[in-house]
Amino acid sequence: MEPNLVQTDAIPFVKYLSESFHSLAEAKKINLTVYSEIDALEMDIDVNKMASIISNLLSNAIKFTNPNGKIIVHLNKINSKGDEFLAIKVKDNGLGLAEDNIVNLFNRFYQVDNTAASQKQEGTGIGLYLAKEFVELMNGTISVESALGKGSTFTVQLPVTNNAVKTVDAIITVEQPIKKMQISQN
Repeated sequence: MEPNLVQTDAIPFVKYLSESFHSLAEAKKINLTVYSEIDALEMDIDVNKMASIISNLLSNAIKFTNPNGKIIVHLNKINSKGDEFLAIKVKDNGLGLAEDNIVNLFNRFYQVDNTAASQKQEGTGIGLYLAKEFVELMNGTISVESALGKGSTFTVQLPVTNNAVKTVDAIITVEQPIKKMQISQN
């Protein structure tokens, strides 16, 4: 996979993606707050991969946060060793993770055993693996801090570069899902 980078203002883009999860959060009586410490940040991003990253992190946060819980999406620009990064934090006060689950969390097909959860959560175990792959394709990092029963904070850091073609309207392309074939039984 190659990143398809465009130069755009990442802040309204990430805010828009995050806020699109409000109705899903409200349906579960979860308070979703999105805020940014900066108003704008022109940088190179792959809009489809960024959409996948944000969607995965927020879907998981909503899935593993109990009703009346809260999720915060925090955006900021940070400087580290002379380089600038967009920092995206998704913090929830949900179920949290045990230490032994954190080690394997970004591994392909790894799923946390949620038998202690009030309801069984199904998944493929590929979402966080893909999120990590997409973040790394954009030369970034993803990490998690979590405590069982207290929630999780996922932090994505993407380097700020301005080498790609500038675009005003970053468009997300949604690929058509593979249609299920009906198997006739004779």
